[in-house]
Amino acid sequence: LLPAQGLAEQLLAVAQSGQTTRGRSFVLSRPDGSRRPVRVSAAATRPGEQEPDQAVRLVLLVEDLTEEERLREVAKAAQARLTQLIAMSPAVVYVVSPGANDVTFVSGSVTAQTGYEARDFIENPSFWVERIHPDDLPRVIAEKSTLTEHGRSSVEYRFRHQDGTYRWMQDEARLGRDAAGGPTEIVGAAFDITERKRAEQIRREDEQLYRTLFDNAPIGLGVTDTRGNLLAFNRAMMAPGGYTTEDVAQIPTAANLYANADDRVRVLQILAERGFVDREEVDNEVARKEAEAKRLEEERQLKEKELQAKQELERAEQEKRKQATLEKRPLKEKEK
Repeated sequence: LLPAQGLAEQLLAVAQSGQTTRGRSFVLSRPDGSRRPVRVSAAATRPGEQEPDQAVRLVLLVEDLTEEERLREVAKAAQARLTQLIAMSPAVVYVVSPGANDVTFVSGSVTAQTGYEARDFIENPSFWVERIHPDDLPRVIAEKSTLTEHGRSSVEYRFRHQDGTYRWMQDEARLGRDAAGGPTEIVGAAFDITERKRAEQIRREDEQLYRTLFDNAPIGLGVTDTRGNLLAFNRAMMAPGGYTTEDVAQIPTAANLYANADDRVRVLQILAERGFVDREEVDNEVARKEAEAKRLEEERQLKEKELQAKQELERAEQEKRKQATLEKRPLKEKEK
């Protein structure tokens, strides 16, 4: 059942030496024609003084390795799959030893991201740091120093590509620990975010250009939400009423900018019907800052009077309830 090649020599050596052999693997042929991996261990027992004529006996231990082989194949396939996923990932995956900061692994995608080979980083632990932009390096070092305390770090910086240009990288790292809590390795991933940074810069420039044109337009421009809250306005819009930016921030809604409430109603009706209002249809008087201040003061005084009246009414009600309670007491209690 066991292959003769190598096994016979091994068993003969065991019998002659009396030693034990362990863990040699063979393939076992089964009656149904299938084959199973096994591990064979052998030990020799020599005859005692009472049995001088007895031959040397061999004790064989045969272990079925089918499940062990299956698990090994599963692990091998998983490792191959992981290697494939890392190779296909656009991120640069790296592993660093936390003590000496030696780079022990860098994924192959580093070449597409930086122009360098993985071995450049592994053979020279300072290779990565030496190519970080000088203005960003102190911030990167400060962030990386928090790994031991927080177990993670996240930082953006510029990295010098092989062609001499700088690329923006987003670097995320995690600190692995053993069962006792000690650091074992740093696993990280770096992404090229250069295009995102360019888009952000273009958006900021566009926003600045829009703000400049909006603020300096010769005609009044304003933006409100559907409830009339002022979201944006330029100088030309506020000039007729004598308002400043600080004044407008205190105005509840756009309705307060109309001297006549009917004008506001008319504008809203036109907007509801057509979705826009022509300049010729709007000839409204803007409420002056002084008039708005007067209105706000009148509202304050009115609220104050209403509060006083409410307090007086509550005092009168309390006095009335107190008097009613005294009248219900027995006569003797009243005399007391």
